[in-house]
Amino acid sequence: MWVVLDTNIYFNQWLLEGANFRVFRNFCHNTGAKLLLPEIVRQEVQNKYDGELSQARTELERLATKFGKLGVEGLPSSVSGEEYDFGQLVREQYRSVSMVEYSSVSHDQLVHKALTPKLPFREKEKGYRDALLWLSILDYVKASDFEGPIHFINANSKDFYSSKSGNVTLHDDLKEDLHARGMDTNVIPYVSLSEFVVAHVLQELHDVDWQEFYSEFNGELDDNICVETIAWLDERSLTVLREKLVEANYPSYMMDGVFAATFEAWEGIEDSDIVTMRKIDEDRYFIEYAFDIRVLEIKLLSSPTAHTQGYLGAYIDVEVDNDLVTTSFFTRADFKASVVFNITRELVEDIDVTFFKLRSR
Repeated sequence: MWVVLDTNIYFNQWLLEGANFRVFRNFCHNTGAKLLLPEIVRQEVQNKYDGELSQARTELERLATKFGKLGVEGLPSSVSGEEYDFGQLVREQYRSVSMVEYSSVSHDQLVHKALTPKLPFREKEKGYRDALLWLSILDYVKASDFEGPIHFINANSKDFYSSKSGNVTLHDDLKEDLHARGMDTNVIPYVSLSEFVVAHVLQELHDVDWQEFYSEFNGELDDNICVETIAWLDERSLTVLREKLVEANYPSYMMDGVFAATFEAWEGIEDSDIVTMRKIDEDRYFIEYAFDIRVLEIKLLSSPTAHTQGYLGAYIDVEVDNDLVTTSFFTRADFKASVVFNITRELVEDIDVTFFKLRSR
């Protein structure tokens, strides 16, 4: 998924910290959605911020002078802070950002748009900036060979959209631009960021950044889940274990006469990942977790009379005692589990292993 926000969506959200922006940012991180930042938007937001800051400083100086005339001292007449760089701010907050330059848009294209006139140009209106924005997006998408939908969020609906029976669609003039370029791209319009959030972002799924959550709690998750997974394996039937061994190209007869099996994780969990998660309450999260146990030792216990003789392959150890045969080997296993994790107590309260597979020999 690629998403484009126009200048009017960023306006007055200079630090991108509003409620909708926070959830939208988590959504992009969690789903891998890419944010396209047109250069014309970057420049315009930067200019508008600089203008707002200049106006605020002028107002502060005026107020400081007025308070001084009233005999009130101590009000600062100027402020200072870190230099604002909108483009850098976006790149810092979003993991997948692509800048969309407008240098590829030819002057001929803009002249043709202006003389027709077709949206986003209008009669008696300039429309230059909007046309530059729109055409630069089309050129970038076409050059990228991207075939997915483009979600276009723009509060300036009259220059880009048509509204019929309350449904907002891309204007026919803009659809013609797509057709002229041989593009089948589906451009989906929205008039606000909140509209996009309502349509695509489940608040309970993206109320938290999964990667940040994982970075903070993966140690506790891995340790807890490893213990619970071994306990889960201990409860599996020997029939299930035989099936998993055969699927992994172990000989079926190694299970002949086996009356018990034990499991031990020597190096804990590796390659764990949050597949999806949602908040249950203030303390608990429901998490779909994928992971593997890199060094899983399996011991099969059988009686000497029932044990089937035969070569089981390399790295499989068979010890025969008077009353017991222990067949032991190491393997690697993949798992998925549904987990209820308590962040206050930092422990797994419940777990349901939903997938289990031994790696092939």
